[in-house]
Amino acid sequence: MNAKIKNGIIGNTSGFSLIEVLMSMVVLAIGLLGISLMQAHFADGNASSRQMIRATDVAMDHIEDLTNISSLAHEDLSTGFHTKTITTYPIDYEVDWTVTDDGDGTLSISITVRWEENDQDHSLNFSWVKRA
Repeated sequence: MNAKIKNGIIGNTSGFSLIEVLMSMVVLAIGLLGISLMQAHFADGNASSRQMIRATDVAMDHIEDLTNISSLAHEDLSTGFHTKTITTYPIDYEVDWTVTDDGDGTLSISITVRWEENDQDHSLNFSWVKRA
């Protein structure tokens, strides 16, 4: 028999009481809830990062296409505002670019990539100079 006298009370001192087990379960449940909420937050951040990377890829592809055009007389390099929509991804990206003739044989080009995610508008901007 494991009965011991402690503080004048005779009882079994081995094992855990029901209250200790319940309190441990509550602490564990709160910890697991916190971890699951963090994981949901990280998943949203991961999806947002993926869209930002795709938008950067779209912009860099378009910059490369414009850079590889040999003639400054090409319609995509005409002075003014241009736009097109990229639909190859799960969401659409709108690419806008503005061409400004610097007058010294170079063109200043500014590209903006726009997309909508979770009912919020997002955009990235890039600028560079194209030489003849």
